[in-house]
Amino acid sequence: MQRDLDRRLRDARGALARPGRDREDSAVAAALAGRRVRPVWRVALVAALSVAALTVSLGAVAAGSSPTREAAQPAVRVVDRTLSCMPGRAFDGTGARAFGFAVTKRSRYSSTTPWAPASLVLDGASPASARSKFVIVRGHESPSALAAPGLNGPGLGGVYVNTKSCVPSRKSVPLSREGLPGPAVRYETGTGCKSPGRILVRVRATLTAPARWREITPVFSGVQRNVTEMALAIRVERTGRPLLFAQARAASVALWRADSCR
Repeated sequence: MQRDLDRRLRDARGALARPGRDREDSAVAAALAGRRVRPVWRVALVAALSVAALTVSLGAVAAGSSPTREAAQPAVRVVDRTLSCMPGRAFDGTGARAFGFAVTKRSRYSSTTPWAPASLVLDGASPASARSKFVIVRGHESPSALAAPGLNGPGLGGVYVNTKSCVPSRKSVPLSREGLPGPAVRYETGTGCKSPGRILVRVRATLTAPARWREITPVFSGVQRNVTEMALAIRVERTGRPLLFAQARAASVALWRADSCR
């Protein structure tokens, strides 16, 4: 880079040795335009320095992280993120947006089958696919998800956010059932909700050990670590109206939902 700068400075100084014809032509053109004539050596020197400065700036950008990649973040034991997401259209012709949500606890069908993890899954579009999942929280490895990642998304324990459908938000979303009717649903269940537009989603999870937030797949960013406790709250972004609040641990779940969710 230094050699390139020296070369450009030499080129600028070389302009001093050029015949006066160039300077005269420049002076005539400037006079016709009513501009003040600047010495050509000064113009050349300024141009060379400007190009060199641009070269330095571009080099610094290239040496840094790409703007499309997330900056390195410290390892954390508790993940707490708030997002703004746009659900897909409902099929009722009203123009409303709709999303699905499921909460499960750690369980298995029999003593010979593997344990399914406690989980929270927010699905924001239809038809269902890995790309339609907005947020996935898994207590530990999910055999079914590992068997069909194209449908279920990442199968290891952790917290995953769809960066193609959701963006970070600084708005406040309480992790609370306030404003939602009771009693809570305390068994594994799924529900569907409507929203007039974008939704705010806050997800919080306690990990078994610290982990860094990073890109997991081209669609999902998150942390891959088993989760001991998880909670998720959803509100209408425009009005702040609560739609849903859920909590899950290994052996228990609780879900509160608005009357518009069924």
